Amino acid sequence: MTLGKSTNEIIEKSCHKTGMKQYLATTALSEIWDTKGQVLLLGPWCLSGANKGLLEGRDYELLPSPWKPALKLKEAADYCYAVYLDLLKEIAGEFNHLHGVSYPPKYWQTLAGPWLLSFIKIVYERYKRIENSVRLFPDAYTHVLAAECCDLATYDTREFMADRINSDAYNFKIFSLANYALRPRNLITIEGVPETKSLRTQYIPNLKTRIFNAITKNLFSGSSTVLVDMYHLRNIDRLSLTLRSGVGFTDFFDTQRLFPQEAVYEPSLRKKIKLTGSGDRFRDFINRIIPSAIPKCYIEDFKKFHEYMPVVKRSGRNVRAVGSAVGWFYNEMFKFFAAQLSGGDTKFIEFQHGGGYGLFLSTLQERTAKEKDVFYTWGINPENDRREAYLPSPHLSRLKDTYCPKDERVLFISMGVPRYAYRFSTFLQPEDMPRYFEDERIFIGSLQKDLFKQFLYRPYPIDYGWGQIKALEGLFPGIQVLKDGDLMEYLKRVRLTVINHPHTSFLEALVINVPSIFYWDHSVYLMREGSEEYLEPLRKAGVLYRDPKAAAEKANQVYAHPLDWWLSPEVQKAREHFCRRYAYADQDWLKAWSNELGKYGKNTNA
Repeated sequence: MTLGKSTNEIIEKSCHKTGMKQYLATTALSEIWDTKGQVLLLGPWCLSGANKGLLEGRDYELLPSPWKPALKLKEAADYCYAVYLDLLKEIAGEFNHLHGVSYPPKYWQTLAGPWLLSFIKIVYERYKRIENSVRLFPDAYTHVLAAECCDLATYDTREFMADRINSDAYNFKIFSLANYALRPRNLITIEGVPETKSLRTQYIPNLKTRIFNAITKNLFSGSSTVLVDMYHLRNIDRLSLTLRSGVGFTDFFDTQRLFPQEAVYEPSLRKKIKLTGSGDRFRDFINRIIPSAIPKCYIEDFKKFHEYMPVVKRSGRNVRAVGSAVGWFYNEMFKFFAAQLSGGDTKFIEFQHGGGYGLFLSTLQERTAKEKDVFYTWGINPENDRREAYLPSPHLSRLKDTYCPKDERVLFISMGVPRYAYRFSTFLQPEDMPRYFEDERIFIGSLQKDLFKQFLYRPYPIDYGWGQIKALEGLFPGIQVLKDGDLMEYLKRVRLTVINHPHTSFLEALVINVPSIFYWDHSVYLMREGSEEYLEPLRKAGVLYRDPKAAAEKANQVYAHPLDWWLSPEVQKAREHFCRRYAYADQDWLKAWSNELGKYGKNTNA
C-alpha cells in the first residue's frame, strides 16, 4: 500500500498542529517522518540506505538501546522462553478446539512452537524499544498505522523469518501496535505505508537432489529412521548413510506447488482463539495480537496440510526416529510429518548446523534444540547434558587439515545481521553494527600498504541495507571485494585469514588449519561460563584479540611467514584444544554416524 495524497496532507497538517518538537521515527520509512523539529531515531535501521544523508545538518538523536549491557539480552531471552512455555500450553488447547482434534501439546509444540517463540521474541524486542522511548521522551509524537491495517499474519514460519522481519512496513505495524498500548497520546494515524509484496518462498531441491531422491525412494520407504533438511550433507553422504545404517532421507519442501492457492485470511476463525490474561503487561499485550498473527498454514490451511499427511498411519511404516538440522524451524511439511509422530515412541532428533552452540552465553536456538529427545552437537560437552550427544560434523570433517597455500592474499570474512533484531542472543545486534563496521575500518586502515594490496574483503552474503561495501570502497579505493566463489576453497589456499566474529566461518578456519587471526568485541559477544578454558589459550598464542588494531598489528607482523607462527606448538595446541570442544571433525565421520544412527533401527526391507 502506498501513501496517497490525503494521507500526506494529514501528516503535514497534524505535525504543525501539535506544536511538538520531538518526533519519533520508528522505522526507515522516511517518507512519513517529520524532520522540521528534533528527530528521535528508535534504532540504527532508521539511518540505513538512502536515509543516511537525509538528516545531515538537522537535529536528530539516536535513542539508546534497551539491551545494553549485553547481559540484558540473556534476561530477555529467559523471559521470552518462559512466556513461550506458558502460552504454548494454552494455544495447544485452543488449536485443538478450533480444528476439532485432540493432539498432545508436543504436536503443537513441534508444529507451531518455532513460530510462536520467534514471534514472542520479535514483538517483545519492539515493545521494549517503544517502552524505552516513552520513558525517555514521554511527550514525543509519532506516526502509527491505523489499527485495522496492522495485519501481522504470514503464510508460514519461513515467510515470517526470511521475509517479513526485515521489512520496514511489517515492523511499522508492530511498532504501531506497541505505541497504541504504551503511548496513549501524541499518535498521528495514517492509512498505509509502502510495502513490498510478500512471497511464499520455498527451497526447491536442485536437479541432482531430485534425481537422488527418485533413485533412493525405495530405500527410504522402509526406513525406520527418517532425516530431512540435513544441512551440509551431500547426496553421496546421504546414500552412504542409507546403505550403511538404513537411514532414510526425504524432502518435504514444495508446499507452493501442492497448495498454489493460498487460503483467505478469516478473522472469524481467529476470533475463536481466546487467550486468558495474566497480569503481566506484555503478556496481556501479546495475548491480544497473537490470534490475528498466527500463520495461515496453522489456521486457514491447516486442513490441507493435515489431510496431506497420512504418511505414517496409512503406510504402516514404523518410524522410530525422525531428525533434521534446519527443518524443525522452517519446513512446514516436515513439521506436520513429525507432529503426527509426537504421540508415540518416535525419537525426535536435532543436529547442530552452525557455530555458537555451547559457546554463546545466550542462544534460544540451542535451548529449543534441547526440546528434542536427542541433540547431536559438534563437540564433546563436559557438562554431560542428558539430551546432548556428539557426532563429528560431516562438513567440518571434509575440511579437516585441508590447508594448501596457493594464494598470497589475506582473506577477511565479515558478518552481518538484519537491521531489525530477531534473536535475543549474546552476539551482534542492530545497534552494534555501526561500531562493528567502524572496527573493520580501523583494522583495514592499520594494515601496511604492501599487505593492503593483498587484502581481500568477503562481505556477508546479504547486506540488509547497511551499505557496508559502498562505504569501504569510498574509504579505501582499490579494495578487493570477494562477492562470488566458494568461500571454503579460498580458506584452503589463502596465506592468512582474518575473521571478526565467532560464528561458523571461525570454526571452519580452525578446522582447515589456515593461519588465522580473530578479533571481536568481547562486550558484545558474551560467552558462557567454561568457555574461557578454550578461548584464553588462543589469546595467549596471538590468535584471538579484543580489538581490531591489535589484530591488524599481528597481521602485519606475521604476513611474510605466517606458517612459522601458526605451526608453532603453542598455536597448534590451543587450536586443537578448542576444536575438540566446539568443532569436532573426524575423517571417518561416516562410521561414527552409521554406528550412532543405526541404533534407531535398520531398514525393515533389508
